[in-house]
Amino acid sequence: IIRQRAAAIPGAKVTATGNALLGAGSSQYMQPLEIRIRGDDLKTLAALADQVAERVRHVPGTREVKSSLEEGRPEAVVHVDPQMAARYGLTPAQVASAVRTAVQGQVATHYRVGGREIAIRVRLPEEARADLEALEGLLLMTPAGAAVPLSSVGEMRLERGPAAVERLDQVRLATVTASLGAGYNLGKVTQQVRASLADLALPAGYSLEFGGQVEELNEAFSGLFLAFWIAVALVYIVMAAQFESLVHPFTIMLSLPLAAVGAVLGLLLTGRTFNITAFIGVVVLVGIVVNNAIVLVDYVNILRRRGLRRKEAILRAGPRRLRPILMTALTTVLGMVPLALGLGEGGEAQAPMATVIVGGLLTSTFLTLVVVPVAYTLIEDLGFRLRHRRIFGRSGVFVSK
Repeated sequence: IIRQRAAAIPGAKVTATGNALLGAGSSQYMQPLEIRIRGDDLKTLAALADQVAERVRHVPGTREVKSSLEEGRPEAVVHVDPQMAARYGLTPAQVASAVRTAVQGQVATHYRVGGREIAIRVRLPEEARADLEALEGLLLMTPAGAAVPLSSVGEMRLERGPAAVERLDQVRLATVTASLGAGYNLGKVTQQVRASLADLALPAGYSLEFGGQVEELNEAFSGLFLAFWIAVALVYIVMAAQFESLVHPFTIMLSLPLAAVGAVLGLLLTGRTFNITAFIGVVVLVGIVVNNAIVLVDYVNILRRRGLRRKEAILRAGPRRLRPILMTALTTVLGMVPLALGLGEGGEAQAPMATVIVGGLLTSTFLTLVVVPVAYTLIEDLGFRLRHRRIFGRSGVFVSK
């Protein structure tokens, strides 16, 4: 809508973007797709950037493709002939220094007045600096004391140079950026762009890499993956210490993949993408969804310690713990519903996280009541068989093949 309305404004250049890194409501601006080309020669970088930009424009879903070397400004460039300069005992660096002094000037001294220092800069008059013919006649002093014009050792041309020369790790850089069209996935578009640039011939000493939101997403997801597994390990350690068993925590943690089903369904039904805030919701789910299984398994163990058989304890624990499990889950779900709807200012940015939590908690709550008792029985039977095999195998009474 913004692009359609801005198109009617004459002479206006409007860029509308939504940040897929943190969500639509994020204030951090970053181009979704950024391709960095590194090398030494600006002309070669500009040619490569044009080729990359042309290929990116043909990828479906990309729009507003730009190169950092496209928009330049006119500038006078002095091309020094090293051989001619050497005849007069001059080097290209000495020629450049003389031209810089003539155009930008050099501070000769300072004039103090009223407690202030005013720099006295010596340079050519303004009309001479604006005249290319006058600059070509600039006299250069040779080591022998002779004066030669600039035109004798070089040629001055009016060219269009880059607006700014960027460097990364002290290497010149050209950047091609692109936005995404509505409804396109950043990951899929990036894969298509990589495929289109796979056969691009790069000269020796030049490299190409992806940045922008792609790079930030990879770094952020790497950190969140580490946080996820740390959360899983901590939850397991706490439950192992609480139940004084290494087996029952595995039974309880089966509720995590059950929650993943609801998280995916929630994002699909709402049409939201799996971004960083959604991943944070997954990490939060690790500590939430196990609560229902803990309540159920703990009560089964209590009933078995009272003398009930395993099957009878499971059948009795389900109905008796159904009400507290539903109350615990529904209070959390209902508390997250306003956030999942994206109500309020900035609510849309946090909506994916709440959507993941609501969907994951709903499915894990109902599936836990069915899957966890079955897993409890199977895992305990497996542990009994392993202990039985180990004991009888050592005594020589029974040896498993």
